[in-house]
Amino acid sequence: MEAKGLIIGLVFTLGVFAIKGGAGFGYLLSDKSSLRLGIVSLTLYLLFIGLIFWGTQKVANNGLLASSQESFSFLAEQGMRIHFLMWAGLMAWGTYLLTRPPARSTRAWLILSAPCPVCLMVIVIDVYLFTSLWPKDPIRSLCLPFLFFSGMVIVTSILTALFFKRADTTPKRRLGWIMVFLSAYFATNVLTAPHFKEAKMVYEMAIRQKALYSTQDFNILFLFFFLFIAGILRQRAVSRRD
Repeated sequence: MEAKGLIIGLVFTLGVFAIKGGAGFGYLLSDKSSLRLGIVSLTLYLLFIGLIFWGTQKVANNGLLASSQESFSFLAEQGMRIHFLMWAGLMAWGTYLLTRPPARSTRAWLILSAPCPVCLMVIVIDVYLFTSLWPKDPIRSLCLPFLFFSGMVIVTSILTALFFKRADTTPKRRLGWIMVFLSAYFATNVLTAPHFKEAKMVYEMAIRQKALYSTQDFNILFLFFFLFIAGILRQRAVSRRD
């Protein structure tokens, strides 16, 4: 039961990282002067993440997962320090944008959009888990987590861009609020840092190719995800008509 709860937490964390990245790209998409840069950056970002997903699955299918266990364990143990740095960076930069917003364009979106090592670690674990769930269906085990992640990034980018356009204050101040809000999430992770070490348990289960969920569990999970996205889009359409 604890393992299933940890896996749900990993999928949730993957969604949070997608929201974090999408918020950064939404800042670029909200301004006509940076719209082209935002589209190009978002496209390159998704291509890069797609390569990470694809490469991770290739490693899993080639049986190289066990050989990288030591490196993974080291990264998992450093998760608290990495998230502390992310918390400090987001809080400091977000506070700066709120108190002294720069007159020129800011590069603060980079700290949101750039994937941190812990984000990449979560991607690796999720791909391994999906591969262990559908070992004979590599397309499905690759596309489902990638579509979940990329869908969250794109939807968040669009919603954030619309949010910035309707903001009563400057987009930079709104970006500052988002950075401060996300820093609270990283601060929570710092307080629960011991759970980073428990990720090694899931990693070892993936090595043994032990599926902890049935396909029905994951189908229900993705059904809720798509219903959630549909609800957001419907609410957006209703608000525009009003």
